[in-house]
Amino acid sequence: LYVCGMSRQVYRFTWDGKDLSAGEWINVAGSMRQPPSSEPPDDDGEAFDQWLEDNDSIDLVDINGPSDTDIYAVGDEVWHFDGRAWQQLAMRSDEPLAAIKVLDQKRVVLVGHNGSVLIGNAKDGFSDLSTAGDNQNFTAVEWFEEKLFLASNFGLFTYDPVRKKIEKYATTLKPDLKDTHMLEAKDGVLLSFGFKDLAYFDGQKWTRVDNPDNPPIR
Repeated sequence: LYVCGMSRQVYRFTWDGKDLSAGEWINVAGSMRQPPSSEPPDDDGEAFDQWLEDNDSIDLVDINGPSDTDIYAVGDEVWHFDGRAWQQLAMRSDEPLAAIKVLDQKRVVLVGHNGSVLIGNAKDGFSDLSTAGDNQNFTAVEWFEEKLFLASNFGLFTYDPVRKKIEKYATTLKPDLKDTHMLEAKDGVLLSFGFKDLAYFDGQKWTRVDNPDNPPIR
């Protein structure tokens, strides 16, 4: 289990496979990690502005990879770990990235701001699947029924590798699914988790799940 966070933090959870309570988090960021930020000044004037400039945190928001010697971490920057050291990857765009989907060792998908959808790997480089008209902020990506499903602030989208185009996706829900944020595919079911709207797709039918903390969406 790996986690990442602010200031390029990366930790790995190690345990004996028997007792989780005996496990511990190991810092594996190495020299990539930024030093902890100093305490901010009390006033909110020029001193605070200078503090923000001096403590510009590079944040990582998702981490994934085919193996322990082939790990990607994305956020404000893109980094790759080969089991020995981290290396920053030069990308075609400087847009922040939000999520990773590993299809296989050669096909790693990265998505993020301003319609960014990239596919490739650290060795061969990444290709940009988006076009000039794509300006969504993609927050999640999942592979389901031979398509990439993309969650965004504008709703649910798909990328069909045959047609090579990002398109708005319409569900069978009434009203349609607009609030999408996280996606997960398990056991033949695609699940969409929004801030208020929850739904799942079994390949045939979309079903909305009422959130007990919010009014039903009808």
